[in-house]
Amino acid sequence: MNLEQSIIATLAFFDVLEMPLKAPQVRQFLIDTEASLEATQKMLDDITREKKIECWFDYYSLVDKGRAFQSYQNERKRISAKFLAKIRRFRFLFAMTPYLRGAFIVNSLAFGNSDQGSDIDFLIVTKEKRLWLTRLWITILTQLLGVRRHGEKVAGRFCLSFFVSEEALNLEALSLKLAGHQDLPQDPYLMYWIRTVKPVIGAETYMKFQEANSWVKPYLPNLTSFRAETIFPRPKFARLIGRVTELILEITLLGSLLEKILQKTLKKHTLRKRDELRDKRGTVISDSVLKFHNQDWRQLVFDEWLDRLEKNLK
Repeated sequence: MNLEQSIIATLAFFDVLEMPLKAPQVRQFLIDTEASLEATQKMLDDITREKKIECWFDYYSLVDKGRAFQSYQNERKRISAKFLAKIRRFRFLFAMTPYLRGAFIVNSLAFGNSDQGSDIDFLIVTKEKRLWLTRLWITILTQLLGVRRHGEKVAGRFCLSFFVSEEALNLEALSLKLAGHQDLPQDPYLMYWIRTVKPVIGAETYMKFQEANSWVKPYLPNLTSFRAETIFPRPKFARLIGRVTELILEITLLGSLLEKILQKTLKKHTLRKRDELRDKRGTVISDSVLKFHNQDWRQLVFDEWLDRLEKNLK
């Protein structure tokens, strides 16, 4: 793609998410094209004058979307800030969980695009061969504190539906493969998802995660600068509790025993639940990855993005 096409393709993708972008964000999120902020801004100005896109209060979007999206964005920024404050209050739960190596904010909140009905999605990274035990531990803690999503309690709750162990940080195998569109990024949502995760716990693990997913770089060449730090200060006392608990579990060999028991008992249950789903693409159950999404929206996002591309890249 040339720069103009890349800008329109990028705005088209975020149009699906109902999210306008400022110039630095457009440049950062550019698909398949490397460009400076100056070059991006100049092209934005040119194609805005040509009425191929529009600009409202420094936010760019496809034509006839900017004014409405701007009002959405103001409200979503407020809600996202409220959700981040909630994570700050309860981040100690992740820190005190043994074998938890990273807790990353993902999906709408990572984009700063949460609405009133959004939950708070996390990617949890665990120590190798401690996937099931870590999952149970953090699930119990968040349930006891009343912050976990379950049943009809969704909005503003922690969604713990994606776990990977340290040896499975590369998520390329989970990307969609769409026949007939080899000239386009096959799974743009996953690529943005990977590059926009926000680390709450586990700065070093976050850097390992980004390095393991360097296959995304050619598709999003401007979105490659990462800092080895969490978005909040580390809760030191809670982390000490987690380390001591982990040490006790390892010395007594309870960690290995509990992992084997949980894997044996819970894996059958989760596999049975997956078999009942109509769309199984959002569910992955293995010894290193647990992903529980009853519906995989990535295909729908791609199809809607493709529709906008066809209308705007004539």
